[in-house]
Amino acid sequence: MKTLPESMGRLTRLTYLRVASCKSLQTLPEALGHLTKLHTLEMMFCYGVTMLPASIGGLKSLRTLKLRSNHKLQVSAEWVRQLTLLEELDLSESLGMTELPDVFNELQALTTLIVRGCSSIRTLPYSLGEALLLTTLDVSRTSIQALPRNLSGLLNLRTLHTMGYVTIDHPQHFQHHLPLHALPHVPHHLPHHPLQHLPQHLPHYLLQHLPAQLAVQSLVLEHCNAYIPDWVTTLTYLRKLHIVASPRLVAVPTDLSTLCNVEELLIGHSEHLSALPDALGALVKLRRFGLRSCTALTSLPDAICQLPALEYLLIHDCPLLTGLPADIGNLSTLQEARVTWCQALTSVPHSIGALKALETLDLTMCNLLTELPDSIGALQALVELDLNSCSMLTELPVSLVRARRLTTVDFARCWNLSSMWTRENLANLQLAAWAEDAQVEILFLIMAGRRQKVGQVLPSEVWVLVRDMTH
Repeated sequence: MKTLPESMGRLTRLTYLRVASCKSLQTLPEALGHLTKLHTLEMMFCYGVTMLPASIGGLKSLRTLKLRSNHKLQVSAEWVRQLTLLEELDLSESLGMTELPDVFNELQALTTLIVRGCSSIRTLPYSLGEALLLTTLDVSRTSIQALPRNLSGLLNLRTLHTMGYVTIDHPQHFQHHLPLHALPHVPHHLPHHPLQHLPQHLPHYLLQHLPAQLAVQSLVLEHCNAYIPDWVTTLTYLRKLHIVASPRLVAVPTDLSTLCNVEELLIGHSEHLSALPDALGALVKLRRFGLRSCTALTSLPDAICQLPALEYLLIHDCPLLTGLPADIGNLSTLQEARVTWCQALTSVPHSIGALKALETLDLTMCNLLTELPDSIGALQALVELDLNSCSMLTELPVSLVRARRLTTVDFARCWNLSSMWTRENLANLQLAAWAEDAQVEILFLIMAGRRQKVGQVLPSEVWVLVRDMTH
């Protein structure tokens, strides 16, 4: 099928149209312009389409236009300028697209522009700086080397994705500063996305010499060189900072005091980063901190223990990390700690028992860990304890019975646990103490790969839930 039927123009009540993977399709019908109630038009993986009919300009209700992965597609200013209510324009992965129409000053409702992966695009039109409601701009994986100098007029811009080497034309134009009262309101809410679920290939943000008055809240730096540019510390409205896929990175800025509004920090896949600065302690609003695959990192700075708002800590795949800061118990707001696949970790600080808000402790695959401190029983908020594949762990502290909210314990593949946790001696732990303040449900204990039912050993009102990870 080379085109869609003209009769589709009779669907005058249609609000959503999606055309996908029609690889022989060459064009859309002129009748498409009759769909005056259409709010969303999506066309993707239609490799034969080179142009869209001019009648698309008649879609006066169109809010969302997604033209992704159409490798031969070119976009015409003739019909784009007529979509005055358009809010989102997504042209990602259109490999044959060489330029964007210079009509963005006429798209005053536009909030999102995505040209990610349009590798033939080398410049952005100057009119983009006049799309005053624009909040999201993604020009990652393009051939763009510089952004328009009037970008500073986009006071609503919150999310900017680009390659780390991109500059701004004539940065001297940004030496002026707007008064703070002229800036738009910056909301305090940040979506809560667990750091361990973030994609490995994250977008990247940035420009050289970003004007300080831009209220950019979310910054992702990818493919950094050895050092992060100094201008990063001028983004005083920043709330989320991700530094990822930067194997050449050797250091993080030593002065982070200006980033006092950062609430989420992730550093990932930095193979030469061997240390973190004490300046991390200046991030007084930091709630979520993550390290992923920092394979040269040997220790964490004590300053991490000074973060007064930290709620979530992720340290994953740092194979040279031997321990945690001794004063980690000072993190009074910490609710979730995941220290996983740190195969050189040998111990957990005694002060961990002071983490009164801690609900989840995950030590999966820390296979040199031989014991847990007895203070772990003082974790009155602890709900989940994950020790999966801690193969050198020889015993669990009896004090665990005092963690009255604990409902999930996973010690699958902990081959060296002592006989204290066998069926015969399980009753010695007096697990009935768990039932006084919490409803605890436990189904199975897993010992050296053997599944053991424990319902007959324990009082009827108490069970222990341990996930079966042997399959």
